[in-house]
Amino acid sequence: MLDDATATDGDTVRSGDARVRVVGVDAPELRQQGWDRQGNAVPIGEQSRAFLQSTLDGGLAAVGPSFGTSWGRRVAPVNVGETDAGLTSLRYGHGFAAPEYLVEDPARRSDYVQAESRARTNRLGVHGAYTQTPAEY
Repeated sequence: MLDDATATDGDTVRSGDARVRVVGVDAPELRQQGWDRQGNAVPIGEQSRAFLQSTLDGGLAAVGPSFGTSWGRRVAPVNVGETDAGLTSLRYGHGFAAPEYLVEDPARRSDYVQAESRARTNRLGVHGAYTQTPAEY
């Protein structure tokens, strides 16, 4: 369990000294921007972090089994009650699926890829803006 969990960006959760990278999600970097159809800047990184924080505010966050480490962070699923924080972020377009990190969990991999595809089709979140992927940024 993570007491007083805080989103440091759209795919990282901090609780005290513990940092957890949400597995299977690549969210925009905190300062990353996109552009709307009129050419106005959209703070997609800040929006992604705010969305993850709103999910964390819904209850006590629990960390699932570890998928390894990345930049000193444990990589694992994060759930708030029955809500999969990664899947929820993808459903609402606040990140990109990273299926290459979910090879060991084919059901989650499928759910995450489908969630991103639906968000992309409906132009939700980052998919409604012109932007680079976080990896390209």
